[in-house]
Amino acid sequence: MSRKGIILPVVVIAFVFLAITVPFLIKLVIADTRASVSVHKKSIAFNLAEAAVERGYWKVKSSTSIFKSVMDGYTLAGYNFDSTYSDISGGYYRIKISSGPSANQVTIVGEGKDSNNREIRAIKAVFENKTVYSPLITNGNFTSSQFLTAFWGSIMAQGNFSLTDANAAKRYFPRKYAKGVVTGQGSYTRDTNGSAPPNTDNVEWWSMYQYVPELPMLDFATLRAQAQATGTLNRYDLKSHYKGSPCKTTTGPLGGGYSICKKIPVQPSTYTASDVVWYWDGNVTIQGYEGCSGNCPFSSACHNHGFKGTLVVRGNLTLRDAGCYKFSGPVPYYAHLDHYKLLQKTYDTAASNEYPADIGYQVNKTTFNFGTESFRPWPGQSSGWVHTVIARGFTYVGGNLTIVGPYGFGDFVGAVWVVGNVSSSGGSGTAFCGVFYNDQLSVPVLNVVLIKKSWQEQNPSSQAWI
Repeated sequence: MSRKGIILPVVVIAFVFLAITVPFLIKLVIADTRASVSVHKKSIAFNLAEAAVERGYWKVKSSTSIFKSVMDGYTLAGYNFDSTYSDISGGYYRIKISSGPSANQVTIVGEGKDSNNREIRAIKAVFENKTVYSPLITNGNFTSSQFLTAFWGSIMAQGNFSLTDANAAKRYFPRKYAKGVVTGQGSYTRDTNGSAPPNTDNVEWWSMYQYVPELPMLDFATLRAQAQATGTLNRYDLKSHYKGSPCKTTTGPLGGGYSICKKIPVQPSTYTASDVVWYWDGNVTIQGYEGCSGNCPFSSACHNHGFKGTLVVRGNLTLRDAGCYKFSGPVPYYAHLDHYKLLQKTYDTAASNEYPADIGYQVNKTTFNFGTESFRPWPGQSSGWVHTVIARGFTYVGGNLTIVGPYGFGDFVGAVWVVGNVSSSGGSGTAFCGVFYNDQLSVPVLNVVLIKKSWQEQNPSSQAWI
């Protein structure tokens, strides 16, 4: 057969092959293009739904009166699927805000739709108004200190979270969230690539976390007035009428059954059985075993003290007292979540007493006997630790917190906000003030602080768009 006779069949076969495959390839390209367009439109709709939730979030927290209206069951105009917004390119979105599912919580549903009305996505988020949302509250950047160790609740930094203290960096509890970057110390690293993804290990630390709540704006005027009404404003004259036995349990006059070592010279009727506000405009030294000078409200040789309620120190606070408050108090239901990882290579197990209130793998007690019940602060430590509680409630320090050992390491049960620095003398890696979080605290504030409780995608509503 000649070459010409061979070429012709080959050409015919090639044309037949192309006639079969080209339409198929074109069909694949069209299908792939349609799929890409669909995914793109779904992405647009999803982003619009996220923007809707964000707008609803800022609406709710814009004022205390708006939040109260939502809690009272009123609907907000423009935020009940009664308006369609088009201020973001690519499509439309709408928002529905309602109260619940629990007290002090708000549900925000955001729905997004692409401009061709082909795709709709919906997101449901639940936020809670919580003024005291962390055991340790910070103004901006948070620099860890071995002298103040938090248990049972996450720490949330407005800026960067820096574990520059070597002893503190060894502790992989509680969880740490920062609007900036979470950095470690030495071999105890956290985020090693700064703001670039990935921004979390999904266990202990989260950098660039957008849901770090803003700071509560404390209502100092109300707090000061409350202290004035109970005779606990600027009390620098608390002298002993008599010296009782150390840590004698009493039912007053400071507002409830707690341990004090001397009687305060004010009428018991001045106080109630509930919490009181202790408020100082200047500096305060809480003194136990040693003599002191300056603004020291407890200058006699009493051993220990305890406070129940809210402590506000607008200046510096110096602790020279271990405290001896004894009581049974609550443990946050989800305290175990902040103790899933305990040390660099140590996690929570089925064993009990690996951290305070631990009773097994990812489960904790609901109450704890503060001041009497022994515990282990973290693995590797002895299990014979006992709280020496100095304050039960919320503590605010407008200046610096200085801890003077060995008698200044009194624990806080509640939450602590130190605007300045935390320092100590006579301390070590295992000598610290523990802050045991109470998630039921509330203080007078001038703003709405929303904490994200849940966030999930759901099916869009069948309600017609306006």
